Amino acid sequence: MHLRRKVSVVAKLMPVGIAVALALTGCSYIGQDAFEQKRSSLDHDNDGAPYDGPNKDCDDFDPNVSPNFEEIPYDGYDNDCDKGDLLDADGDGFPGITQEAYQANNPDATWPASVATGPLDCADDPAVFTNARDIFPSNSNDVPYDGIDSDCGGENDFDEDGDGYMPDTVIVNGVTIAVPAAYDAYIAVWGYDYGAPEYGDCMDLDDSIHPGRALSDDVAYDGEDTNCDGLNDFDQDGDGFMPEQTSYENMFDNFIGAFHNGTSPWPILWGDCLDNDTTVTDQTGAPVLGADVYPENITGEVWYDGIDSDCAGDNDFDQDGDGVMFLTDGTGNGDPDQSATWDAYEAIWSTGTIPAYNDCDDGDSTTFPGALELFDDGADSDCDGDGDATPFGFDDLVWVNPRPPRVDVTNYNYVLVTSADQVDLGVTQPDHVAAALTFDLTAGYDAQTIDSIMWLGLSNALPLGNAVDLTADGESFWGSASYVFDGANGYISSKRMMYNNILQGYIQDVFQWSIVGTAYTGLAVDLVLDDDGGPWNVSCGLDTVQALYGSAAAPTSTHDASLSPTPALPEGVPGGMCFWDSVPNTNTGIGQLVLCDVADCVMYDFNVNVDTLTMSATQNWSGTQLTYATHREGYHHVLDAAPGATIMGPMPTINVLTDYRLDSIDADWRDTNADGSDDLIYVIGVGEPLIDDGLGPRVILAYGDPSGALTEKVISYEDPLRPNLVPTAASIHTDESRLFIGVSGTDASAAFQDSVGWVFFGWSP
Repeated sequence: MHLRRKVSVVAKLMPVGIAVALALTGCSYIGQDAFEQKRSSLDHDNDGAPYDGPNKDCDDFDPNVSPNFEEIPYDGYDNDCDKGDLLDADGDGFPGITQEAYQANNPDATWPASVATGPLDCADDPAVFTNARDIFPSNSNDVPYDGIDSDCGGENDFDEDGDGYMPDTVIVNGVTIAVPAAYDAYIAVWGYDYGAPEYGDCMDLDDSIHPGRALSDDVAYDGEDTNCDGLNDFDQDGDGFMPEQTSYENMFDNFIGAFHNGTSPWPILWGDCLDNDTTVTDQTGAPVLGADVYPENITGEVWYDGIDSDCAGDNDFDQDGDGVMFLTDGTGNGDPDQSATWDAYEAIWSTGTIPAYNDCDDGDSTTFPGALELFDDGADSDCDGDGDATPFGFDDLVWVNPRPPRVDVTNYNYVLVTSADQVDLGVTQPDHVAAALTFDLTAGYDAQTIDSIMWLGLSNALPLGNAVDLTADGESFWGSASYVFDGANGYISSKRMMYNNILQGYIQDVFQWSIVGTAYTGLAVDLVLDDDGGPWNVSCGLDTVQALYGSAAAPTSTHDASLSPTPALPEGVPGGMCFWDSVPNTNTGIGQLVLCDVADCVMYDFNVNVDTLTMSATQNWSGTQLTYATHREGYHHVLDAAPGATIMGPMPTINVLTDYRLDSIDADWRDTNADGSDDLIYVIGVGEPLIDDGLGPRVILAYGDPSGALTEKVISYEDPLRPNLVPTAASIHTDESRLFIGVSGTDASAAFQDSVGWVFFGWSP
């Protein structure tokens, strides 16, 4: 406590001049030392400080001031005799009393020039505020939420944006502070009154965001929790999923940073296709709740109700996902229990589906109009009403005398090759054409992808041989045919088709070999690849054979000479049938050729290094009477004089289709259990039954385990545009996805009615 004393002085010492006069008139003399000592002991106002001396009173006639007193701020006195009255106790330049109040209490007091006349310091006493010097009006360093009104502004230190709402907690210097308790302490210290406190402000830097805002003020997806309800601004229906990620992810991240300290309180799940309640209704007209529509809502997805409840983006009217709807049109007809419509569904959910209708089984993705029939499963996969059957496909070309076709597959396409005396393209009729038809790997549906590639003839008058062959090798395939080029030179022509990824098609490489000598008609052609991928051709006529190699590195053959001193076959072996028993070995240079006539077959060693043909010591085919032979992957498929056909190769010999007189035979094997070993065989033949039924030639398929009896099935070969078309030859290919059959046919009753057809089957699961 400061002690203030006021003393009344009854008598005062007389002036020094009077004392001197008295001495001159006879009074006692006082020396200078005595006089100084006397002055140092005088205390006129009795405040304990002498009139003079080291601790002299700055006003010895005023008992309110003394060097011994403590300064009392704002009382109008220099209580401690030190530079006047104290108006700025904390020394921050701002007074703790207003000039008006000060001079009202002390009319004679002078306001110090060193102290501002205002505004008033709200914390001027260091005894009350230890940091009073840092608290003064206009202080630009007023830190919010520290409980100190550093700028003496009188604002609520816990309502930074001044919207009347305070946050529940704040973080100051890394420490989380509970605002209600801190606010109560703030009020107690500063004595402010802001009315009843309101908490829950989630953004205390924006006065437009606070709990007092109406629900309607909180705009969805703007990244602001306007009414501070704590809900996810990007999940309006509260089902835990937010809309499309790409459009909203950055805004969501900013929202979490601003309102949740950078950590999402919810799992971050995207892809909600209906995030609020809209005008979408179900088939009864009731509104669809957004909370009932979200990704992965498998149990809530009801087919044909017109609602994409699981946000899968699929067609609600195509349950099996085969691209075809059970409807007969988009209006809901076709399903008696279905009142929702695809037209309305597409207008709301926008799947981008191209509508297709009349699925006969919407629970089976392999069954729909135009589907690939699964082989021998007994089901009507293509919904055409004819059971397990499927029609042949035919291109727009019209062939004259097509040769027996060959089929295979590359990495990109199924391939069918044949040749013909003439083909009608609509505007031209090129003569003597060898051609390839390539199909997309998904071929077999109504809309098939077909490209026609022609590589021989092109309107020349040169006769072709009677056969073509095909060998596929990864990205490429080889096609081969023989023909007579002129009156002196017989040729084998082969073409390699290299797939070009940029062009999405095949680039043609021509390899053509000839031999000088008597012209001949090639009755048979066999094309195989050696271990290095090099193509080996053999072609033969009645008295001539060519066995030639085409290098993939250059458009010339490595071996282009006759296999004997003359074009004639060895004596006693008239030709007409030839094929490779084994392809030339890349180490020894020797391969085995089989040459046949109608009576016998003889095997020869062909030495590619010296171009010689000599009788082989082994005669695997001696005594065989062949009329037709094909060779594929180590197996030989042959026709002999007896009914039916014979399959010869690594497995035991198999006799098939023995009830038919066959004109054509081909076979392929299938590994059905992925053990690397063939276990089922598929044989395709063209011919008539031994007991003539008057129906003419037909296409017969035999298939099954070769260790037992094979199942036989007649494949209907019909072209609605060519009612008199008769099959002449067939070829077959199997792989993991398809059974592929190509069949040539002729119509002897009309010109330009010959054709080549094909059919695909898929495999049952």
